[in-house]
Amino acid sequence: MQTKIHTPYSARRVNIFGRNYSEDVAKSVVLALLTLPLLALQPALLAKLLVISLTVFFWGWLFARGRSETPGVDLVVSALLFTLLLPIDLSSWQLVLIASFGTVIGEQIFGGRGDSFVNPVITGLAFLFYAFTPDAISPVNTYPVGVLALPAVLFLWYRLIDMPYLLAVPIGYLLTVAMTGGAPVSYSLSTAVVMCLLFVACDSAVMPRTVPGRIIIGALVGVAMEVLQSHWLSLEKTVFIILLTSVATPLIDYVVSATNANLRGGSQNVVD
Repeated sequence: MQTKIHTPYSARRVNIFGRNYSEDVAKSVVLALLTLPLLALQPALLAKLLVISLTVFFWGWLFARGRSETPGVDLVVSALLFTLLLPIDLSSWQLVLIASFGTVIGEQIFGGRGDSFVNPVITGLAFLFYAFTPDAISPVNTYPVGVLALPAVLFLWYRLIDMPYLLAVPIGYLLTVAMTGGAPVSYSLSTAVVMCLLFVACDSAVMPRTVPGRIIIGALVGVAMEVLQSHWLSLEKTVFIILLTSVATPLIDYVVSATNANLRGGSQNVVD
């Protein structure tokens, strides 16, 4: 008997005021609520949002047309996150290059939403930090952390943040501290780091499909925070941690699903 080990991605539905929406629609609305007041504080964000949106939508449309599909709302989420996380003073060609790399290499070439194991925004940020010298990168943003309070509450309320993953992060961190005999570090977190940990790392399309898998990934993030410890968890370090654990997602999914299949008496043949 063949047991299905690979579980395809299926966007979760979110109930808002009695109506069901895809999680990407819910995320785009919440992130838009975060972006709109920031546009008033930093008008330059509008031009940045326009350039990034055109880039992301162009690649999404081009690849969707090649696959005879319709571009998804997830492109809105990616465009908003790119806008909020990329340095404000990057030139237009840099924005186009970074957004293109993240969208194409991080998602579209794998088949689009749900077929990649790396979030396109994390891929773009990794390209930013490795392709440009530190002197060419200004502070990512100057938003106060408090602006994330309402979006974070809404993400938690509508379960857009995976709770097993979120709870496993501090557990993995504290267990590593205990095993190494160290002391917990009091971290200073920037707005960009909090945004990555709450809004990007918990992307269900690139998270493990099983609950044990999501717990393992969350624990690995906590372990990495202790191994790479300092009193300042920089965005570069956070991107590296998320990218590193994302690469392990397919293997973790396979091992967890194969273990479950063996416990139930099934075979280990993978059926796509």
